[in-house]
Amino acid sequence: NLNNLLDHYQRKLAFTSENSMLALTAIAFDIAGLELWMPLMTGAKIVMANDSDTRDGEAIAALMDTYQITTIQATPATWQLIMMTQWRLSPDNRKQNVIGLCGGEALNASLANQILERNLTLYNVYGPTETTIWSSDTLVTSELIKNTPTVTIGKAIQNTQLYILDNKQRMRPAGCIGELYIGGDGVGQGYLNRDELNTKYYLDSALL
Repeated sequence: NLNNLLDHYQRKLAFTSENSMLALTAIAFDIAGLELWMPLMTGAKIVMANDSDTRDGEAIAALMDTYQITTIQATPATWQLIMMTQWRLSPDNRKQNVIGLCGGEALNASLANQILERNLTLYNVYGPTETTIWSSDTLVTSELIKNTPTVTIGKAIQNTQLYILDNKQRMRPAGCIGELYIGGDGVGQGYLNRDELNTKYYLDSALL
């Protein structure tokens, strides 16, 4: 499951041994898997922030500049901390583009605009824990978020399928409200020692 996610983002972000990832996430939180394993599988550098730094926008900005970070993943709350500082990426003194991933909560267009104004490339990412971190993503542009309050979750990552279904698990037409079902290589095997959840969420989904 994790391998599928890592392969997708290694390709999508063109992540190589020349990159450096800022790891802000506690290892008990699933999204830390991307921060730790993608650099290890490519030979890139991991810069691990300590607990106090992750709650301080100025400290995060200092780490990004000191270690020439090329990739950072954070929740909207953490991005907001960074945006409260004077930090801005200067294209003149960087060899590579800096890519930011934003996930874990809904991303509003106002915050997305602030991030884009700091000269970062931004992806909005979405996925419940049961599907191994991220299931969909979208490249955020000023045009994409014009006249909308929130940023779309985008399209499915590789080897992943997204369905919008009604309460009888029938496909909903485009533009209609329904429930999001996710299938593919990222979906977990089930919940440990929680048979009632396995029956509800996994056996029912087999109907797809």
